[in-house]
Amino acid sequence: CRSTIVQDAWARGQKLMVHGWVYSLKDGRVREMGIDVGAPEDLQAAYEQALAHVPRRGKRD
Repeated sequence: CRSTIVQDAWARGQKLMVHGWVYSLKDGRVREMGIDVGAPEDLQAAYEQALAHVPRRGKRD
């Protein structure tokens, strides 16, 4: 979302949706992070939400 390509598209008024997915090296599965960003004003809240779902170092499932 913070790339110039995405930022420029939003600045031009293009409809663009970014979805948060993560690939697990542990089991080879793709997991949805539960975030979707469709406008620059939604970016900060989505970023904070995504970070809240990232496991802390040293903790295991």
